[in-house]
Amino acid sequence: MNVDDVVAEKIAAAHARAEAAKRRRAAFAAARQRGLALRHAAKLRNQASARTTDGTAGVSPTPANDTKEIPVKFDDAILITEDETITTLNLPANREHFAEYAAAVLRCTTIEAFDIPLASGVTIWIDEDGRNHWPYNRLADALANLYGITDSFHGPVLITGYGAGVEPLPQATAARILGELNQIDGI
Repeated sequence: MNVDDVVAEKIAAAHARAEAAKRRRAAFAAARQRGLALRHAAKLRNQASARTTDGTAGVSPTPANDTKEIPVKFDDAILITEDETITTLNLPANREHFAEYAAAVLRCTTIEAFDIPLASGVTIWIDEDGRNHWPYNRLADALANLYGITDSFHGPVLITGYGAGVEPLPQATAARILGELNQIDGI
């Protein structure tokens, strides 16, 4: 073995170590981002459930089959999780940051708007890659089926109003959607 071969082996080993370290850092950064998104979503859910304008206690996540606890005061949006929990949420005051808010609430990195004819100006926001890693969302799927949509929903979904931009759901529309979700669960 000559000196050039030894040097070439050491350079190749150094490159391999550097690539392995780069892959480890990228994997750690992705796991950290996912953890931060989950933490932020939990924080937003806790804030939304504790916040009301009339000083009463907030609305906590309500299982869809518990019809005794349907929220009386509606917030701006409805979150339906894959474990059949329905939560009403307030949208952020600064709508420029809605994409980050929705990604945190949906526990994902990329969101996709899915217009379904629940009512004029209503949009469902989903994890763009949800079908690949989230469980089936029976309630959201059944709600969409009521309106002739046959796509399958996986993971949490966020229902908001939409006009010139993201808007709060009108109270009557939110009440109708929550009623339909409760009827679906009773079937």
